[in-house]
Amino acid sequence: MRNDDNKARKKINTDAYIFVILFIFSFSVLLFSTQSFVVNIRDTGLSMFSGLRGGIHSVVVFFSRTAAAIGELSDLRKKYDELAGKIAHYKELERSMAEIRQENNRLREQLTFSEMLEYRHIPAEIIGRDLDNLFNALVINKGTAHGVKKDMSVVAYQDGMEVLVGKILQVSPYESLVLPLYDDRCFVAARFAQVRYDGIVSGEGSPAKPLLMKSIDKRAYESVKKGDIIISSGLGGVYPSGLNIGRVREVLLYEVELMFDVELDSLVNFSRLEYVFVLEKESRRSSAGTAPPPVPLERAPDSAIPPPGAAVRQPEPAVRAPVQPVRQPAPPTLPPVQPERSPAPSSNTDAPSSSGGVETRRLPAPAAPPPETVEYPPAPPVRQPESPARAPAEP
Repeated sequence: MRNDDNKARKKINTDAYIFVILFIFSFSVLLFSTQSFVVNIRDTGLSMFSGLRGGIHSVVVFFSRTAAAIGELSDLRKKYDELAGKIAHYKELERSMAEIRQENNRLREQLTFSEMLEYRHIPAEIIGRDLDNLFNALVINKGTAHGVKKDMSVVAYQDGMEVLVGKILQVSPYESLVLPLYDDRCFVAARFAQVRYDGIVSGEGSPAKPLLMKSIDKRAYESVKKGDIIISSGLGGVYPSGLNIGRVREVLLYEVELMFDVELDSLVNFSRLEYVFVLEKESRRSSAGTAPPPVPLERAPDSAIPPPGAAVRQPEPAVRAPVQPVRQPAPPTLPPVQPERSPAPSSNTDAPSSSGGVETRRLPAPAAPPPETVEYPPAPPVRQPESPARAPAEP
């Protein structure tokens, strides 16, 4: 029985294999023989794989666009950095151009002032300040190699004015020290530009303190006004005349003294002083002026020269007019001189008074020094001469 079952199973398997083979063969014959069936298969394949292809394409496009965007962002970042650097460079150029423009304007002003200066001069630039406590000096970049000498005057151009800075204190081949006006060792012979009274201007050791003009005649007190210009007088030969020094700030009036002092505001702003001019002694006119050429004598024509031996006519003497006596005018009668009254002393010596708009401080007279006691050596005793002995008279 078992053998029969095995044979039946083998037969069924063989029939199944034959059927599958025949089915595949038939399907193949139908596939290659019928065109419409082939078209349908292609359409079916295209419809099946179209969605998959679209998805793959979308993924590929996404990643490609993402990579392109990252590249563009990196390029934009580089361009942004370059443009930012250029903008910073342009801003720096703009600032430097503004500084150059300002410096150009300042140098143009200095050049215009240099052309207008009456005296021969040496332009210089302040390159430092003396750190030594002995002198409050300014350092300039010109020395003996450029013609700078000791005691030459130094001026500057500020706010449209020619102002006095000081004088040369020390010189070296390529640098010099300038003693400024505010130094207490600097003395300038000065005068009022309006009333023409003279005085001596000196500093007080610091540019923050006012200048002091001393030894002014007391008769100028009523004429002094606040804001009057003080100029150099030229006395002494160190400083030329007519250089602006300062303006009147306050009058210091003593009670008994015949002189008074004036505090001045310097016309030089030493904190922003950059360029100066060192003046020489002679002016441009005297140095540039040359002796005129000799005038050639014109020769008289030959017709005007008499021949030799001819009589020469002497000119007749001119008749002089009689001299009239000159009448001397009578001397003018002068009014009697009234004695000058000294101001009454007041208890408040610092009370301000006004004279022409200028503040006045009345200061007490300086105390007179005590009289010196001179001790003389004691006089030697005077010896009386002895009277001669008289002989007795004879009867």
